[in-house]
Amino acid sequence: MKRWFAVLLAAAMLPTLGGCGEAKVTGLERFQDESGAFVCPGLAWGMTVEEAEAAGGWTLDKAVIVSDEDVTYEVRDVSYGGEDWVLQLQFLHDGGLWCVSLLQTDDASSMGKLFDSMNDALTTLYGEPDRAEYDAVRQRQSGGQLLCSEAGWEAEDAAVPSRLDLQLVRPEGREDASLGLVVMCLSGLENAE
Repeated sequence: MKRWFAVLLAAAMLPTLGGCGEAKVTGLERFQDESGAFVCPGLAWGMTVEEAEAAGGWTLDKAVIVSDEDVTYEVRDVSYGGEDWVLQLQFLHDGGLWCVSLLQTDDASSMGKLFDSMNDALTTLYGEPDRAEYDAVRQRQSGGQLLCSEAGWEAEDAAVPSRLDLQLVRPEGREDASLGLVVMCLSGLENAE
């Protein structure tokens, strides 16, 4: 079952080689349903932990983050484009699945190129981002700085209001960077199927 979800996710975000040897990302249209809501292929907003386990073929038995509002579980080594990604699923204590993140950390150059390719593909699909900030310097609470780029698209008028964010974060003085594709339900889990 885990392989079934990995195949579905890989089909949803299939990188191919474009001109000049740059990665071109295709399949990102599967992150929006017919109502215009942003979704994660193979999962539904409002799912329980047990329903998400059945859909993905995982065992989500150890939370990695627990807050007053939600619980986050991770699935490591989700294959996509020949790379291993971390899938994070966040569940509200009283409302089910509300946020899904696909995360990868690698050298800053590779992650920067993948961010640019995904940003171009998402802009082609969904228009200019509703909010965007590139190469912003942010202070870390623990000291030091982060170089951040992010773009986000809103689907406020969809049956289930939702958002899709693309984020790139590079800590000061490090050669690696983290890339995240984050899909979240803003409200209306009661309308989710």
